[in-house]
Amino acid sequence: MAGRALRPVAAVTDTARRISDMNLDERLALTGPDDELHRLADTFDTMLDRLQRAFAT
Repeated sequence: MAGRALRPVAAVTDTARRISDMNLDERLALTGPDDELHRLADTFDTMLDRLQRAFAT
């Protein structure tokens, strides 16, 4: 049961590790209920949008 509950956290962690200055176009794009984890992923995606724009300029 714990593994199932933590699966979204593992997915966020794996995606965040893949994203780098050479791969700023990938986003977490987490689906599911609007809970704390979803809001955290949305905030991370917004931060990546800002970083991508900064790198482009």
